Amino acid sequence: MPKITKISSQKQKGRYNIFIDEAFAFGVTESVLIKYRLAKGLEMDATLQRDIQKDDDDAKAYQLALNYLSRQLRTEKELRQYLQEHEITPDGIEHSLAKLRELHYIDDQDYADSYVRTVMHTGDKGPKVIRQKLIQKGVKGPQIDQALTLYTTDDRAEVGLAAAQKLAKKYRHSSFFEQQQKIKQGLMQKGFSGDDLSLIIEL
Repeated sequence: MPKITKISSQKQKGRYNIFIDEAFAFGVTESVLIKYRLAKGLEMDATLQRDIQKDDDDAKAYQLALNYLSRQLRTEKELRQYLQEHEITPDGIEHSLAKLRELHYIDDQDYADSYVRTVMHTGDKGPKVIRQKLIQKGVKGPQIDQALTLYTTDDRAEVGLAAAQKLAKKYRHSSFFEQQQKIKQGLMQKGFSGDDLSLIIEL
């Protein structure tokens, strides 16, 4: 029966090289090393080795996902694409996503709510553009609808008015009629509806 003859640390912190019968066999994370109690002299059949390598793939995928999420909030679609780009197996992706969902590290509703709040306070976009952006990121319709309830009529009027004032400055040399048309067109491109435009123009 093949045996582990050596375990050495990799340059990457928390990872180890496993040697079987004096030859390098595979690398593992520290969590997998501990879980399987890998040590010099341990006998390794093919089934055990496959189990260890599968668990290590899952652990690598999970750590990769955590690193990606540490930079900013992500949707499930974004995270899935990221792991696919890093050649994580479908099983490894699903295992990671399930674990992250359970820990509430990914939640598309939270993402959509946060996105809407951010745009309300720092952006100049209306609900239609926000909806399109969230669709592109893989957020489902009902979740988008729920998030957009945070963007109240008063909020849309305030954000839209600020955007309209910027557009008015941009087109200040145009005739009044042309200026009004360009402001309306600009607000519609930013995602404000006809009802929003009526409200904004009245302010």
